[in-house]
Amino acid sequence: MSRIRGKLQSPSPKSTKRYDKESYPYYRIKKLLEISRTTGIDTRSTIRSFESGLGFNRAAPQGVSEQDSLFRKAGVELTVQACKKALKEWGGVFSDITHTVAVTCTNTGNPGYDLLVAQKLKLRSDLDRTLLHGVGCAGGLAALRAAAQIASGATLLRGRPSRILVYACELCSLYARSDLEVA
Repeated sequence: MSRIRGKLQSPSPKSTKRYDKESYPYYRIKKLLEISRTTGIDTRSTIRSFESGLGFNRAAPQGVSEQDSLFRKAGVELTVQACKKALKEWGGVFSDITHTVAVTCTNTGNPGYDLLVAQKLKLRSDLDRTLLHGVGCAGGLAALRAAAQIASGATLLRGRPSRILVYACELCSLYARSDLEVA
């Protein structure tokens, strides 16, 4: 499934494999194709369309500032959509959120994307935010552990329940071109 400015696209397994072979030098994509074949991966989600080249058709990998710009557009929007869905399923209201704990490895920009998400969700101005960066695959667990510790302490200190919104966003396709370059 590909997510671009509010549009979802689902490439077929056939188009994914055709794209892999046609859009990047075979000697560099060979390992990815082998991983896809042996693991049974039929689709790959990305924020860019397959037609745009996913950044593979460039002479060099994109720079950090371009990756940051893409993350701030697509990553923040995806996170906001996920948070709205989670809050709707919870049945609470945005003004009840007292804290956020956010995780990402694929964005290093300042201010952190957690601030941008909080602003788009119109969360309270006195919200306590925690951003965990660079913790890799353990990030989700680290975020839940941090949220539990924050909830315990904050609830005791304030004498009322804390409401913590935990979210993570990784846009690994931003780095696919860079990773394949050194493979």
